[in-house]
Amino acid sequence: MRLSLVSLAALSAALFAVPAFAQEHGHDHGDHGHAHDDHGHDHGDHAHTDDANQQPGGLRLTAEAAGELTSGQNATLTLQLSGPDGAPVAGSDFTPTHGRLVHVLIVDEGLEDFHHLHIEPDAEGRATLSFTPAHPRIYRVWVDGRLAQPFDAPVANEGHSHDGDHGHAHDAHTDDHHAGHGGEAHAHDTGAVRATDWVRVGDDPAPYIIPADILTAQAGGLSFTLAPQASIRAGMTNVMTLSVADAEGGPVTALQPHLGAFAHIVGFNAGASQMAHAHPSGAAPVTDEAFAGPDLTFEIGFEEPGVHRLFVEVRHQGEVILSSFTVVVGE
Repeated sequence: MRLSLVSLAALSAALFAVPAFAQEHGHDHGDHGHAHDDHGHDHGDHAHTDDANQQPGGLRLTAEAAGELTSGQNATLTLQLSGPDGAPVAGSDFTPTHGRLVHVLIVDEGLEDFHHLHIEPDAEGRATLSFTPAHPRIYRVWVDGRLAQPFDAPVANEGHSHDGDHGHAHDAHTDDHHAGHGGEAHAHDTGAVRATDWVRVGDDPAPYIIPADILTAQAGGLSFTLAPQASIRAGMTNVMTLSVADAEGGPVTALQPHLGAFAHIVGFNAGASQMAHAHPSGAAPVTDEAFAGPDLTFEIGFEEPGVHRLFVEVRHQGEVILSSFTVVVGE
């Protein structure tokens, strides 16, 4: 069932209308008028002691900026990955997912400026990356990957040990299980881990996000429509279909593989303290010459109710196209 857009006229007259997002990958996606200072967490001194840095998988992330960060200028971050005991988690501890060891998802707390990058941590669990932030705000940095051996799994004969109780064996894992799964892999894959930290680019508050569904988008000369099959609710699997059309409204049937899938959908709550990551249901592409479209179905879960923004990446005619949607998740 396709959900209709929530009428903006029913909202308070004090709220501004939502402008169209800019449609370039990793760039500004507009402004939403109202602002508030934070999303329920303190951004005082960046001491990296926030409990949110450790997610249920046990991975920990510390993100440090190389000097003062400025919007519109290239920013360099050093990421440190560690386990529950503080021991470093190296790139060799991960098994590839969608062709990369560790996915890095960066977004400002206003959910307007999104970046999808990748790292290969060294033996000490450290990696460096660069991105250009569009806004002088707090940015959330997320890492997402799958360990060859989960932290709480028995130590195998091969591999190395972190304090003797959760070594990561380097088994002969393939990417097939993760790449072909349409739902959020972290709900089903015991080796899947993610963690988050934040960096300060400036002191501007994140804009208020109007709690209204925005289920259509224009980007890269294409039109996108997101149709949930039922009311979106927290704590459950939600099924939604992405439909892609060309400038004349015709169906696009030549979506190309991008990082081992025909699309990637990444969702954040307001403030980006929670993240969801999913790929289309069904078989993953096995060659770069495979095509899909116009409809892709996703299964995705959200941890908490409230407004969420979804960023969707597809590849068409060799170009990676980013579109974004807003959904209100019910209890």
